[in-house]
Amino acid sequence: MDMTDFKDKLIALVVWNLDKEDDVHVYIGSLISQEADYIFKNEMKGWTVQIQADKVDSIKKVTNDLKSTLLNADYAINLTIGDMVDDQGDFIPTGMKWHN
Repeated sequence: MDMTDFKDKLIALVVWNLDKEDDVHVYIGSLISQEADYIFKNEMKGWTVQIQADKVDSIKKVTNDLKSTLLNADYAINLTIGDMVDDQGDFIPTGMKWHN
């Protein structure tokens, strides 16, 4: 997809917890391009998440039957999370908080 497809469109970031069944969060925001990077930006919470180019290629248009579930987003992107490792030196702070 071309980044112009996402201009002024709402993007749902759907985050699946690999360590806990049925633990899924949906966040609404926008996708922006900064140099060679893609950034999902959530204005309400004030955080950003860097998105890899291959994940941007996997963004799908939200169908009408999923609109309300995905917070009326136009497009959706799926990401997964898992347990943290002890050495967090390679992680980038996002400001995201996950409930326990």
